[in-house]
Amino acid sequence: MKRFSVILATACAGLLLTLAVATPASAHTSLIDVTPEEGSTVAAGDAVTLTFSEDLLTIGAEATVTDSAGTVSGLDVSFPTGASVQVVLPDLAGGAVLVAWRVVANDGHPIEGALTFDALVPATTSATAPTAASSSTPSVTPVATASETPSPADSTPPTSDGGTGGEGFPAALWIAVAAAFLAFGAVMLARKKRP
Repeated sequence: MKRFSVILATACAGLLLTLAVATPASAHTSLIDVTPEEGSTVAAGDAVTLTFSEDLLTIGAEATVTDSAGTVSGLDVSFPTGASVQVVLPDLAGGAVLVAWRVVANDGHPIEGALTFDALVPATTSATAPTAASSSTPSVTPVATASETPSPADSTPPTSDGGTGGEGFPAALWIAVAAAFLAFGAVMLARKKRP
């Protein structure tokens, strides 16, 4: 009985030791670097790279960005190295943005977190470009419309006249055919009258 108790105590101690070693190992993979630094200013098209202490699995990685307007956009996650992930920021409203990420450590445990950045206000650039485009578009459109409108109107009457002439040609042809028949009939009558 004593022997069984010793074996049981040894097995329990071994199990506890295994769990104690496994728990730190699973929590060992951690985020060690962010480029650009958290809190820095970013803009659309900028890449944010997260580097971890150990290699990651290339499955299960996800990231989203929420801008100051509350718009949430899913981000494509790429793996520049085995221990890093990268996302490219889309168009964002200016102000504070939150990048939420989730990766899977090499041992299969998920790791997640969130980073905050400050997005540049894109209003100046985008407001100038549409104004220039919209001011040039109306000036071109009326000119094109004005030049195109008279042309079909001018070309329509000749088409109608041409149609009338076309209809007149078959009528003249019918008159000519009828005259030919009459002439032929007259000739035939004249021959019949001669004995």
